Amino acid sequence: MNLVFEGHGLKKVFNRRPIFSDVELRVRAGEVLVVTGKNGSGKSTLVKILARVLTPTAGGLRLTSDGNSVKEDLWPYHVGLVSPYLQLFEEFSTRENLELAFQLRGLVTDVGRIDALLGLIGLAKRANDPVRTFSSGMKQRVKYAVALAHAPALLL
Repeated sequence: MNLVFEGHGLKKVFNRRPIFSDVELRVRAGEVLVVTGKNGSGKSTLVKILARVLTPTAGGLRLTSDGNSVKEDLWPYHVGLVSPYLQLFEEFSTRENLELAFQLRGLVTDVGRIDALLGLIGLAKRANDPVRTFSSGMKQRVKYAVALAHAPALLL
């Protein structure tokens, strides 16, 4: 699949204060895009817009697969999001959080995929420990695993 993600003329304004404007981007599956800037420059806001958690004030997003536009309601199947603002169920184990991620996405729970993700994030030995016992860095790794559960072509 040849997936292309584009943003054209993206602009965000909060309380009449422009955060950013005229942002253009194009990323193909397998490529890396890095967003840098000072604190308060709009990096997190831009990522939230790209993930469709926030709406831009102006501009638009486009996702194509093999040259065909992907309907917006199908974007979640192609895009994963990792963010410090995402919440985990801290009383659940990593394995239970991943199982829930599969269920919420309407996927059949794939034990092999969950085991592979646990290995990928280096938490296989802590798979059944409550997430509340983890450091913030370990919790962030669990968020990566949750974002990768459905094998998205694009990870934000």
